[in-house]
Amino acid sequence: MMKNKLGMISDEGRDKQMMSDLFKLMHKNQADYTNNFRYLINVKFPQEKLLNDPDFIIWEAEWKKRLSKNQKSEDAYQLMMKHNPIFIPRNHKVEEALSAADNGDISKFVSLCEVIKKPYIEDVGLEEFAKPAPTSDRVYKTFCGT
Repeated sequence: MMKNKLGMISDEGRDKQMMSDLFKLMHKNQADYTNNFRYLINVKFPQEKLLNDPDFIIWEAEWKKRLSKNQKSEDAYQLMMKHNPIFIPRNHKVEEALSAADNGDISKFVSLCEVIKKPYIEDVGLEEFAKPAPTSDRVYKTFCGT
């Protein structure tokens, strides 16, 4: 549920509009979906282009005000931590692991599997698994068509 990803425990009249506005801002600024929600939790995953957007700055201030109205900030934080993974099996990392495995090296595959077994646990040295594909990488189309 999207409200959980944003730490919204109770219902407010503008919640759906706030979610819609966030998606529009993310799309406009080509923000990474997973890292954007992690940014909202702890500011460790910068979305440079998005953070420089004056509309996002206004949105973020409104969101923080919204959260402070109806719950303790630590409750919102805990809810967000439960619903926003740090690590996901990113296509470029999966491709890298499969390519290495095709050449007889399964170490990248094993590493990727270990990371995605614990998607919510922050671990030093694993930052590369949280990074989106470089903009020069090709667009992936998966088996499900996404």
